Amino acid sequence: MSKLKDFATSYARAWSSSDPRRVAEHYSDDGSLCVNNAEPLLGRAAIAEFAQGFMSAFPDMVVQLDGLDAEDKDPVFRWTLVGANSGPGRTGNRVRISGFEQWRFDDDGLIAESHGNFDAAEYERQIEHGSEPPPPVARIWHGWTTLQNADAYEELLRTEILPGIADKGVAGYRGARLLRRVASDEEVEFVTILWFQSMQSVRDFAGDDHEVACVPAAARRLLTRFDGRSQHYELRQRVDY
Repeated sequence: MSKLKDFATSYARAWSSSDPRRVAEHYSDDGSLCVNNAEPLLGRAAIAEFAQGFMSAFPDMVVQLDGLDAEDKDPVFRWTLVGANSGPGRTGNRVRISGFEQWRFDDDGLIAESHGNFDAAEYERQIEHGSEPPPPVARIWHGWTTLQNADAYEELLRTEILPGIADKGVAGYRGARLLRRVASDEEVEFVTILWFQSMQSVRDFAGDDHEVACVPAAARRLLTRFDGRSQHYELRQRVDY
């Protein structure tokens, strides 16, 4: 599964690279790509030309790996394409469309056949009218300290850890909230909520395995326990008074 995930991650990055040859390199020499039951594209040259069409239409295109279904012998790669239709003669509207490809591999571990699908009607609608921006994402994490270490840990968060996150300059990072409560006679609980523009921004910050918590050594020395993985939530509604 790890090898397959690495392949899927590389494939998504290839589609986001503006280099169609990188996409084609994931296919065998005589590999095929069929999208929405259209005539299959045969061979690396045809697949590269197809990828170039999307890259020209969406110069800032990012293809995100949404999931990987590997229970069947032919795994399913689930993706989301995000980008502005800003190539020559285009509408300039932003598009966010999801789909999947089901792969069959050859003996060398390259794609022999890919059968893809996405909502073509919704894709055309978004090109003409644009898509709604993705909802902001909250990255939520919990950590606990002793009563004695609580103030020192809060100071570390305020002066080093949270400013350090901002200093990384991750596109789409929108700030943080820090919560604190006395959890028991022995522990103080901290909750950090990091806000990001999208899940892609989260991945840019945390890496491909984006749920893994980023806990520096200085923090670990003050914490008694902490979440090994962060949780991510989309903002569905905001009500201010």
